[in-house]
Amino acid sequence: MKESTYKNLICNIENDDFRSWDQFFITLVSEFNRSQSSKFIREILFRLMVRKKDINDYLHIVSELFNEVGLFPYVEKDYKDLRKSVQHEFFKSPTKRGYTFHIKQLEVFTRIMNGENVILSAPTSFGKSLIIEAIVGSREFNNIMVIVPSIALMDEARHNLSAYKDTYKIITQLSQSPSEKNVYIFTQERFLDLSNDIDLDFFIIDEFYKLHPTMSGDIERCSRLNSCLQKLLTITQRFYMCGPNIKGLEEHIENKLNCKLITLNDYATVSTNLEFFPVISSQESNVTGSEEENRRKKKLFEILETKCKGEQTIIFCKSPKMAQNITSWIVEKNNIFNEKEESSFSSWLKYNYHEDWLLPKAIEHGIAFHHGKLPRALSSIIVDNFSKKLIKVLVCTSTLIEGVNTNAKNIIMFDTKINDSDIDLFTFNNIAGRSGRMLQHFVGNVYVIGRMPAKELPNIDIPIITQSENATDSMLLDVPESNLTVNNAEKLARYYQQELLPVELLRKHNGIDPERLFELAKDIESHCSSWHPLMAWNSNKPNREQLLHLCELVFKYFNARSSNVTHSPKHLRTQIYNLIYKKSDKEQIEALYKYEFEIKEAKKSDAANSIREKEEELGSSEEDIQKKIDKRMNRYVPVDIDKVILNVFDFKRSFIGFRLPRMISAINDVQKHIFRNYGYSQGDYSLFSHELEAFFDSPILQTLEEFGIPTPLGKKLRNSFKSFKSIDDVLDELITSNDKLKNRKNLIEFEKMVLDRAISRL
Repeated sequence: MKESTYKNLICNIENDDFRSWDQFFITLVSEFNRSQSSKFIREILFRLMVRKKDINDYLHIVSELFNEVGLFPYVEKDYKDLRKSVQHEFFKSPTKRGYTFHIKQLEVFTRIMNGENVILSAPTSFGKSLIIEAIVGSREFNNIMVIVPSIALMDEARHNLSAYKDTYKIITQLSQSPSEKNVYIFTQERFLDLSNDIDLDFFIIDEFYKLHPTMSGDIERCSRLNSCLQKLLTITQRFYMCGPNIKGLEEHIENKLNCKLITLNDYATVSTNLEFFPVISSQESNVTGSEEENRRKKKLFEILETKCKGEQTIIFCKSPKMAQNITSWIVEKNNIFNEKEESSFSSWLKYNYHEDWLLPKAIEHGIAFHHGKLPRALSSIIVDNFSKKLIKVLVCTSTLIEGVNTNAKNIIMFDTKINDSDIDLFTFNNIAGRSGRMLQHFVGNVYVIGRMPAKELPNIDIPIITQSENATDSMLLDVPESNLTVNNAEKLARYYQQELLPVELLRKHNGIDPERLFELAKDIESHCSSWHPLMAWNSNKPNREQLLHLCELVFKYFNARSSNVTHSPKHLRTQIYNLIYKKSDKEQIEALYKYEFEIKEAKKSDAANSIREKEEELGSSEEDIQKKIDKRMNRYVPVDIDKVILNVFDFKRSFIGFRLPRMISAINDVQKHIFRNYGYSQGDYSLFSHELEAFFDSPILQTLEEFGIPTPLGKKLRNSFKSFKSIDDVLDELITSNDKLKNRKNLIEFEKMVLDRAISRL
C-alpha cells in the first residue's frame, strides 16, 4: 500500500462527516489483496473501530481483515464460520481465561514450548505478560521463577497468576515454604537473598533491558540483576526474557545464552496519535527555569481542557516533587473536572497521615498522583481506583510507566526528562506505549510538551555474559574465575590475591563496589582498639554513641548523603530514633514537621537578631529596623507539609526499607571478619537490621503492605495474627476468616473494602 493511499484512508476515517464507506472498503480490500501491508492495514482497522457505530454494515469486512492479519482477539464471534472456529481454537491460549493469541504471540509461545529460549522485544501493547501467564497456564514446568524489577510489578504478577493456585503455590516472600509445584515472583534482590537452594525448570526476566547499566538508572540494582541472571543460569538453562523497544543485543549474547532475540517493535495491537507541543527550554534560550515551567503549565491546561476533558488521562512528569506540583495546579483549577466530592479513601488518608496532605484533597476532585515514594498498598489502591474510573487523572513518574498496566486513553508527557536527565527514544516509546489498551481503547492519544528524542533505539548489553567494559567488578566476581577473560582475570587478580577480605564476602554483597568494603576494612584494622567498644554490640537498639558511629560509617563509605533524605550522621540517628519511638506514619510526619518548623523559626530569629544588631549600631529607628526585619521574614516560606510527607515516605521506603539494611549488613560482615582476625569479640547487627527493615514494628505489617493492606489497617488486624509463625499461616487466615475479620468493630467501611480487595487478589 502506498503511503499516500494509507494517509487518504486515515483522513477519511477521521472525518466525522465521511459517509462513502462502499468505496472506502472496496479500496481497503483491494489494497490488502494487492500488497497485504499488515502494518498499514492494522493501523486502519484500529481506527475504523473508533467509528464502529458508523460502519455497522461493514463490520464483517473489518472482522475478516482482522482475521487475515492475525489479530484474532479482535475478530467478532458473530462472524466466525466453522473454519474460523477451528482456527480460533488453535490460537486459544492455555490461560484460565482462554484468551485468544494473536499470531505473533502464538509464534513466540510455540517457540518457547518447543524448547527455544526467547528474548522478546515488543511494544507495550503486544501482550508480553500474557505469554508469561500462558507459560504458567501450560503447566509444562514444575517450578518457575519470575524476576520483576519492582514490588509493584511483583504484586501485579502475583494477582494475575493467582488464578493458577490450584496447580502452583504462588510465592513472593522468602519466608514462604515451597510446595510440590511453585511459581516464585521475586525482585532480583529477593532472589539473591534466598538462603536455600531451590529447584527450577524455567525462569522469566521481565523488563530485561535493565541488565544493561546505562538503561537501568541504578548501577547497584543492575549489578544485582546481572548476578541474578548468572545464578539462575546455574540452576536451569530454560528461560524467557521480555521488554520493550530495543534495537538488538550486543554481539555473541545469543550464542552464549543459546537463545533467540525476537524483535517485533512495530507489531502494536493499538494505534497511537502523537501530537507535539514544543516549548522553548531554558537550555535553548535565556528563559529561566520557572518561565519554562509556566509555559509547560499553560500547555498542560490547554491540552486538558481541549483534548482530554472527562477522559481517563495519565500525566507523566520527571519527579515525585513535580507530580505533586502538577496535582496541586489541577486541584486549584478544579473547574476542568467534577466538583469536589466526599471520598471514603480521602477521609481515611487524612485521618491516618495528615489532614492537609495534597493527595486526599486531590482524590476528592478525581485526581491523584503516583510515584515510587508512596507506601506500596496506597499506590496499588490508587492504580485500582484509576482503572475503575474513580480517579480520572493520574499524575505519575516513571515508576508507574515501567510496567504497571493501566487503561488510559490519553497520556500527557509534561516533561521529557526523568529527574534532570533527558529521556531517550527507548524511554519515550515506553511511555507513549502506555496510551490505549487492547480491546479497550483501539486508539490512544499521546500529547508531548516537548520534542521527540533524536537518539535511536539501543543495543542491549548483558555485561555478566559479555564481560564487556560495562561489567563492574561486583558483577565479574560472580563469574567463576576460570570463565573470566584474560583481561578481566588480570583486573580481578587483586581481589583473589589479597587477604584482607574473603572473596565470598565480596560476592555476598554484590552491587556494592568492593573498593568501599576494602576501605572500610582497612579503617577498622587501623582503629581496632578505639572502634571496638563502638562496634562490638549485638542488641536490637544500640546506644547513642554506637548508633552514631554506625551512621558515620554509612555516610563515609556508602554515600548515604546521595539519597537526599538524610543530611548527616546525627540527622540519620535522629530519624532512626523517630522510627523506634514514633510508630505510626502520622507521628513521624508530625515529628518531622515540628523539626523543620523549629529549624526555620531558629533561622528567622537569628536573621532578625543579626539585622537588629547591625541597624542599632547604625542608629536606625525602631520603625526602620522592624521594616527591614519584616522584609527579610517575607523570604521564609511556611513549612510545606507535602514536602515533609514526601520526605518521611522517601526515607522509609527507599532508604530504610531497602538501601540502609544492605549497607548495615555489609558493615556487619566486615567488622566480624576484621575483629575475629585480631582476636576481638565481634558485634552482630542482624537483629537491629531486621527490626530496622520492619520499622521497629511487626515484620508482618510490611509483608501485608505488599499484599495490598496498608499499615494502619494492618495494625488493626495484627492481634488476629499474633499466634502465627509464618506468612503462609497469615494468608490462610485472611482467606478463611475474611468475614470474621471484616466484622471487627474497629474497621470502617473503607477498610473493609480494602481488606476485601486484598483477599480477592491472593
